[in-house]
Amino acid sequence: MEAAGFEVADDWTLSLSAAQQQATGQGFLLTQMAAMQTTLNAFAQAITLVDTQATAPLASTAPTAPMSPQEAPYTTANGYTTGEPPDRTIK
Repeated sequence: MEAAGFEVADDWTLSLSAAQQQATGQGFLLTQMAAMQTTLNAFAQAITLVDTQATAPLASTAPTAPMSPQEAPYTTANGYTTGEPPDRTIK
């Protein structure tokens, strides 16, 4: 999405870059950005689901719905549980 010229924020939202804001055809870019945002949201939800499934054995029962990253405990590779989720900010 960055390769297409969009800016990706730390909270996984897309926006037009400064160059795109100056260019013509912004209607097409906004339509393209909306489609890409839908795809990005699906990927972020998949990451949350994988994190939830990875921590489900710690609770001894599988959750019925994916937990948010704030609710799910984070487990290290050694099996220790911490209260903080991993930092997924884009750098």
